[in-house]
Amino acid sequence: MSELYRVARVARILDCTRKQVYLLIQKGRLEAVRLGPRQIRITREAIEQLIREGKDPSLFESASRRLDRERERGGVSGER
Repeated sequence: MSELYRVARVARILDCTRKQVYLLIQKGRLEAVRLGPRQIRITREAIEQLIREGKDPSLFESASRRLDRERERGGVSGER
């Protein structure tokens, strides 16, 4: 199963606000999985795709490093 991340964690990985993550989801730039009425998760693959599509190569490098660190910590769904 793919790793699932909460919106707050994705915001930390992308170095942006939670509101910006919700806007990315709303605009269709970041794919999200709705688990319930108030539960949204984002897959690692969706984050990687957003990073790859980014215009700024430094965003790709720094966000990729943060995403790798999150994987090492075991950033799967259910954790806070």
